[in-house]
Amino acid sequence: MERVVALFEAISKIPHCSGNTASLQAFIEQFAESKGYECESDEAGNILTRKGKPTVCLQAHYDMVCIGDYENLRLVREGNILRADRSTLGADNGIGVAMMLALMEEGHDIECLFTNDEEIGLIGAKALDLEIRSRYLLNLDSEEEGRVYIGCAGGFDVTVHVPLTPIVVTEPLCRIKTRNYPGGHSGIQIDKNIPNALKDLLFFLDEHNLPLYHFHGGERHNSIPVHAYALTSIPEGMAVPENLEVDTMDRVGTLYDCRDLSRLLRAFPTGVRSWNAAHGIPHDSINLAKVRIEQDTALIEISARSMDNASLKRLESETRAFFEGYRLDVKDGYPAWAPEMSEFAKEVMALYEATAGSCEVGVIHAGLECAVIKDKAPHLDAVSMGPNIYAPHTDREYTELDSVGRVFEIVKKVIAR
Repeated sequence: MERVVALFEAISKIPHCSGNTASLQAFIEQFAESKGYECESDEAGNILTRKGKPTVCLQAHYDMVCIGDYENLRLVREGNILRADRSTLGADNGIGVAMMLALMEEGHDIECLFTNDEEIGLIGAKALDLEIRSRYLLNLDSEEEGRVYIGCAGGFDVTVHVPLTPIVVTEPLCRIKTRNYPGGHSGIQIDKNIPNALKDLLFFLDEHNLPLYHFHGGERHNSIPVHAYALTSIPEGMAVPENLEVDTMDRVGTLYDCRDLSRLLRAFPTGVRSWNAAHGIPHDSINLAKVRIEQDTALIEISARSMDNASLKRLESETRAFFEGYRLDVKDGYPAWAPEMSEFAKEVMALYEATAGSCEVGVIHAGLECAVIKDKAPHLDAVSMGPNIYAPHTDREYTELDSVGRVFEIVKKVIAR
């Protein structure tokens, strides 16, 4: 386990935010070749390494969600806990990458597929142009020990374009912003009643009949928003709640009549849309993720997920109907992975139970690359597993090191079997 942690610390020193992964790609390729593995890559930045005649392909993505002070990423180890100082940790999915590097260092006959830019729409997996020769795919991007995942949600992203009218404002202005919002993963935490900073700020302004002249917020399409900012005018002496903060404004840029934008965003239902009783997770969900204003247009970014492809199409139709009259760009779609208890899944669960004492089958309301990769390589049987990782896509992300160690031992037993 310590070697996995050491390798994770090494890759943490290399920039690898989604969309900026070239340095880590070069590191992985050099590492693989130095350990005697064949190594090839494609135009999307995916890397496939191989040694011997493997039957199992391990897979993880090597980009990370970057929130907080990630440019100076500093790891903090507190007993069994590993976290970062005021930023995302990147355990999602850097721990999986480190496990694969450690196994190559040990010289196992395996394939390792490192996919690129998963966090911004499974871009690498969708553009995969490498031949996987193994019969089985073991994805290491799950975040709950004790579960072997056999299915996941599909999803798509939407950008809505809302034209705005510039106006002249003579009254004194202030900026009001949210603070101390927790944020969270827009898939696996969408049912945790985590407040949406965009919604809360807009409802506060409406409740107190305050004008809205400019508005932006949110961090990533796959994160529940932490930050939101509005330009408004507040009566002198008006109190605001502790989760909001007010700054006076001396000089500002273009101001807009944002009444229609506010009504649209307040009316849009964000969160869980329907429940999957069979698996005890959301079936359909939508996350109101980001808003920004560019060139007299408000750009609203939304991410949608569903556990089956038919429901995904319905979510898209509902979203188009809600924003009828506005331009919509739908992109970065990826399919759902229908749950399947394959022989490989049964074998992995048996090894898990023999090692750890218990194991449950799981289905996750988040995108896993298994669905996309299986679509390109139908011969693969796939499952997903991983150690305990908490609060991914937030600056509170952390992992439990003993969990990393236990899962790593199970992975080694799977490839040995």
